[in-house]
Amino acid sequence: KRGTRCSGQLWPKGSGEPDRPIRIGAYGNGALPVIDAGQADAAVKLFNQQHWVVELLETTGGNPYGVLIRGTRGELRGFELKNLVVHDVTGERKSKATGLVVVTVRKSARMADLLIDGVTAYNTTEWGGIVVSGAAREHRIRNVTIRNSIVHDVYGDGIVMFSVEDGLIERSAAWLTGLQPVEKIGTPNAIWTWTCRRCVVRHTEGFFID
Repeated sequence: KRGTRCSGQLWPKGSGEPDRPIRIGAYGNGALPVIDAGQADAAVKLFNQQHWVVELLETTGGNPYGVLIRGTRGELRGFELKNLVVHDVTGERKSKATGLVVVTVRKSARMADLLIDGVTAYNTTEWGGIVVSGAAREHRIRNVTIRNSIVHDVYGDGIVMFSVEDGLIERSAAWLTGLQPVEKIGTPNAIWTWTCRRCVVRHTEGFFID
């Protein structure tokens, strides 16, 4: 319900079906409903689940994630994160697959069909703003679109696709990235890709980057 604030982690169980995803969103009038994770590992989490739409929520807190989609087994498909506001994720950087919005798989899983649209992500001492990370070149996450999104005030990367196949980042912006006081686990950028195949970055802007 809009205008409410819920404490703790939101980890709904189960999976939807192709063309029949499970949807979580807001209803009623007023401000976006807030999920306050505190020190839970994430405010919103999906683990070895598929066919979900998560939209129209605000999250705060989480260590080391704000919104997390993670896979360790099987073939996982069909995720949409839309019109979310994700902020204030804490913790010390130990991995580049941490931060405000993180989608990641291990080599034992496959993932495809991810849309991140209209997400605003800001303020973390963890690594990234929006991070999509496959396991390796042979286990890339397939068919990924990130668009209409904003990232700022992060210790590492703003928006990044690691090990993705058929990926697109467009109409997005990132600023005040790379704020880590001392380089520990790598050199960040505003918006970029790494070990990707057939990936495009267009109509984006990055500024005030360290």
